[in-house]
Formats: sequence, structure tokens, C-alpha cells
Amino acid sequence: MDLSAPTEKPEAEDIRAVQLERSAALLTSDMQVAESIHADDFQLITPLGALFSKAQYLGAVEAGIIRYTVMELDSPVDVRVHGDLALVRYRAQIEVEVQGQAYARAAYWFTDAYEKREGRWQILWSQGTGITESRVTIDARENCGSRGERAHVARQLSLWSGGLRRHQN
Repeated sequence: MDLSAPTEKPEAEDIRAVQLERSAALLTSDMQVAESIHADDFQLITPLGALFSKAQYLGAVEAGIIRYTVMELDSPVDVRVHGDLALVRYRAQIEVEVQGQAYARAAYWFTDAYEKREGRWQILWSQGTGITESRVTIDARENCGSRGERAHVARQLSLWSGGLRRHQN
């Protein structure tokens, strides 16, 4: 069995370019570009779990109900292409106003699904997950490998438990 990293398909760079174009369009409220990139059956699940259709989401951006003031990638855009379907994962720093309420800059992970339709890549689904800082310390020494792996697992579990506590309150 070959355990080497998968060879990246040439379409991956095209999808990254579309993702960057999408982010720029949302940041500047360029609705013509945003409309063309979002599939008609697009759905967004926000970090708080709200579900928006294409019409609801882009309508809110166009009306200024959602206004992005910062949208910056702070990780590589990972792409997995399978035929006419692509899965995309990236982390972004976002600052946004929603219904006039400003929300401070924060980090989010996004997982998106793109599909190639009529020769162009369009986003079908997007799900955002907020990244929180937590003061919880979890001992991850058991059942983990190296010291670095244990530290990574402890950080991830701490972030996860902090998010769970926040949603329980």
C-alpha cells in the first residue's frame, strides 16, 4: 500500500482561485461575481448552526445585513478533487457586521464542497466552525505518541471542550 501524500490534481489550483475570488466578492459585495460562483442550490451552515440558502445568504450580503470588513485566509487552502466534485478546507480570519452589530475579528475553519457544472466550479455547501481559545487543560499523555503529538491533541481537545461549554451556556 502506498502511504505517500496524494498527487495533487491540476484542478486544485483552479478551485483555489475560485475560492479566493469568492472571498473577494463577499468582502466587496460584488454580487455579480458572488452569484456566478454560488450554485443555485448552495447552502451555508454558519458557525452558530444557522442554515442559509443562496438567496438568503447573498440577499443578506447585498442588502448590507451581512457586511464583511475582514476576510483573510490564514492557512493553506487544502483541496481534494474527485471527478467533478471537490472538497475544500481552509482557515480564515473574519470580521463581520450582522444587522449593524460588529463582531470582532476571529478565526474560523471552513469546509466547502464545489462541483464542476457546465465547465466551471461552483460552491454547493459551506460550513464554518468558530475557533475558540480555552483555558481548559486536558492531560493527553495516555494513548498518544510523541510529546509534540500529545501537545497537539491536548490543544485540540481543549478547543473542542471550550466550544462545547460555550454552547451549553
